[in-house]
Amino acid sequence: MQPTTLALDLEGTLITDAISCFVRPGVRPFLDWCARAFTRIVIYSAVPDHYLHQVVEILVEEEDAPAWLAGVAFFHPVERNGTKVKDLDVLGRAGTAVIVDDYEGYILERQKPWWVGILQFTPHDDCESDRELENVRREIERRFF
Repeated sequence: MQPTTLALDLEGTLITDAISCFVRPGVRPFLDWCARAFTRIVIYSAVPDHYLHQVVEILVEEEDAPAWLAGVAFFHPVERNGTKVKDLDVLGRAGTAVIVDDYEGYILERQKPWWVGILQFTPHDDCESDRELENVRREIERRFF
């Protein structure tokens, strides 16, 4: 079954962090592609709601992200067996969601086939050479489409 939902991490994936909010190169084209490839896009982040909404609004205002991003659903890690995880089951039926995240520790072992890892984006990275979102797009296309 082809996945219909894409869950995107925020910190370390699309931006550095919610405080400095440096935008990863290629975010806008990547999000435009996501909108064509998936019927539902959500943000699955550990960032508290008040910061999460502010960051997304800034991304849209600065035109680093399309306007539709401000209207997506936000999900937060849940506790499973004493550990915070990003459980894809809260997004719908198993196998219908893919998650892009830089932190493997948030991914349940049984859901790793639906996880697409990305190198963490930090403020010290050479932004001009960062092509991780292009790599992720190719990996999603290769594995799921």
